Amino acid sequence: MARLAGPAWWERRAHRSVLRDLCERRVRSPADARARAEALGLSAFGHRLFAVLIRHTRTGTEDDHLDERIAKELAQTGIRALVGETAPGRIGVLLTLAQVSAWQPVAERIGRLAREELGRDCVVAVGSGVTDLSGIARSWQEAEQTAEAITSASPDVGR
Repeated sequence: MARLAGPAWWERRAHRSVLRDLCERRVRSPADARARAEALGLSAFGHRLFAVLIRHTRTGTEDDHLDERIAKELAQTGIRALVGETAPGRIGVLLTLAQVSAWQPVAERIGRLAREELGRDCVVAVGSGVTDLSGIARSWQEAEQTAEAITSASPDVGR
């Protein structure tokens, strides 16, 4: 019933909690991870899952509600995702796409939105696609490593 009324503060907090647990491998079982994700509207079965990481240097109230704006933009285009701050300066996006859908246009849309909101100093990185939530931690790690490589190679980015 609450989901019909629109997103609430507790739903954004739940997104953050699930994302952090998945990327830090703190879930009890694959069934638990799937149940938690599906309770938040993310269908994991029969879809490809992608971890998208947005790294930025904004602090304090500057980035308040950015995760909400990204989630809203994705939802308006029919893309199902969990979006939330996973650590200071990091916003995680867990995308679920149909097996035949291309992930690149979605990643590009997230990148454009992040640049509009955060400026050119943000980095958007995507991990490899997986077919089960048990592999999403690896996708997060790949996205994190890619973001770190981009930041290290570009002295003007993310500093």
